[in-house]
Parts: sequence; C-alpha cells; structure tokens
Amino acid sequence: MDDRETAAGAAYDELRCAAYRSGISPGIRVRPEFTVIGFKCANDGEPGCFSAPSVIVFDSADGLEHDNYPDIEAFHYLEYGEVWFDGHSILTNARNMKVERIEPNTPEACQPYDYRIETGRYRDHMIIRMFGPDKKVETIIALPDSSKSAYISLTGEHCIISGITVEKTGKSLDENDIPRISDEISYIDRMTGDVPNVQIDGARTAISKGLRVKDGMKLKFHGMSLPASKLVQHCPYIVLYSSAGGKTDGDDYQEYALIRLNGESGENGKGTQEELEVAYTSSFAGWDAWKEKLREGFECEVRFTRRDKKLTLTTENMGVSIRSTIVLSDKHAPVYVAITGDQCAVTDIWASYSILE
Repeated sequence: MDDRETAAGAAYDELRCAAYRSGISPGIRVRPEFTVIGFKCANDGEPGCFSAPSVIVFDSADGLEHDNYPDIEAFHYLEYGEVWFDGHSILTNARNMKVERIEPNTPEACQPYDYRIETGRYRDHMIIRMFGPDKKVETIIALPDSSKSAYISLTGEHCIISGITVEKTGKSLDENDIPRISDEISYIDRMTGDVPNVQIDGARTAISKGLRVKDGMKLKFHGMSLPASKLVQHCPYIVLYSSAGGKTDGDDYQEYALIRLNGESGENGKGTQEELEVAYTSSFAGWDAWKEKLREGFECEVRFTRRDKKLTLTTENMGVSIRSTIVLSDKHAPVYVAITGDQCAVTDIWASYSILE
C-alpha cells in the first residue's frame, strides 16, 4: 500500500451522468482509516426513467478509472467491482464480495447530504457502508492481496451528482472492524530462519527483526517481489541502524544507511558517511528481466566486513553488484541489520559468521 493520491480530497461542483458511467469522478483512496464521502444527487432523465448513483471500486497507477486497453495496460488498471445504493452489485476482479441490505435507513445518517459513504480497509479486506434516502448497504470486498491499492469513484445513470466532499476521520481500522470473507493470501509460508519471515505490502510497511552485525558476517535470505509489483524499487532493502537491543521501533533508533537491492540508496543517517558503488555484470539482462526474476524469487547473500569505523556491505543479485561502505562516528557503536522493502516477501533469513568475536 503506497502514497498515490488524486485530487479527490477537495470538494467537487458537479458530475453529470447521462448514460451509465458517462461521468466518473477521480478516485478516492481507500486507506486503513475510515473516510467519509458525502454528496447530493438529482434526477437528470426523462420522467419515469431509472436514475441512481453508484460506485466503482478499482486500482490504478494514477487513481483514475480507465476503459480502453492502452490506458488499462499503461496504468495497470484493475477493476474490483461496482455497487449501487440499493444493494445491486457486480463482482469483477475482487476475490470475493459480500453485500448486505439493511432497511429502513435512518434519514439522519445522510444529513446534510442525500448520500453518504463510509469506507476503509484492513490489509486485504475493505468495507463500504452506503447510506441512501431509504436504504443502508454494507459491502465487504476481499482484494487480490494486501499489497493492492483500492480507490472508489462515484458515477451513476441519468443523474447529477454535486457537492462531493471527502473527509478523513483519522479513525484506524483493525481486524475486528471488517469480517473476513476470504482467507488472507500469504507469501511467507515458508521455512523460518534465525528471525521470522516478513511480508512487506508497501514501502517499508514492515521490517524484519534486527541482527547484530559482526566482521565476517553473511546474511542469507530468499526474496520475492509480490505479484502486484511493477517498479524496480519493489524489492528488498537492507537497513543498517543502531538502537537498544536492536529494536527497529525504539525511541533511540538511529538509521545509518538503507540500500535497495536495485542499487539505490536512501538518505544517509546523521553523522554517517556512505560510499556506494553499483556495477552491472555480464549476467544483467536489463531491468524488465531483473523484475521478472524477482517475481519468481531469488536467493540473496549479503557480506559484511567491519574495520574500526568502516563497515562495508557487498552483494550481487541478478547482475546488479553493490558495495556500500559507511563510516561511523564511533567505532565501538553496535550496528544492526534488518530487511524491509516495498511489495516483497523475505523468508529463510539466516546469519553466519566466518570468524568468532
């Protein structure tokens, strides 16, 4: 789950829908906190014709709905389904969808709007509560996996949607807020090594337990980018840091370096100098092939040497050779290593040492 946004945080003046889906709002990001959407809706058709708003649920690189093949391919558009305020629904590419109609609806639920939506997600499940003039509809959607993003766009048929407002409530969801309708897909159901396996669904959303770095240390693990990954940055990252007991969430956590296995480096930690060398060997077949091998899974070995204030990390993966040397301000400072990343799974994490301290 990343930080893509659209202009949906603002209010909209008007959205006209003649034929169904002839007008579609920009996507509103569904996050792990409740978001409230309110709007007014007026009939814009001939007397007696069907008129109603609805929502489209999807993922897209630009947060917009797409209906032509070139844009679908370019923006990796994936539609999960559609839901109407009367409980009618269409399941497209979600794993599962459960719709419950609750009648009657209390008029106070929508005020001061004609329609109100409450939505949020927890990992691979999302919920949409839709309040209309006389009905409440609750929809639970099981997404393909936890790494996929989700957006809601407003649309309709023979109607004018106006005054759209979007409010982030700040109320986070947990596993008790959304009943599970499908089993969670895990990519770390493999052998566990010296530390537990870790699945990282978005940029640094999870991190492995840290291990103390010693001279001559070798860190080995199995890495795999998740099926939803598209970028070279969707790979494991090596993090070097210090903290009491090697904890990655302590108040005294200090990060020295972050090295992505595609050869990119994060911002240096305070008081730390880094020299990064990246080379491409004869086995490097280009970034498309590199990303494909990552999705298939690979075995990685990272070597460490430490001499006084200098700590050097070396690794080579699918033809990308990396050498990172950091200079610490204190040669006695304990340094730990942990693995994080973006849209990837890291399993079978083992540490070995060529010399004894």
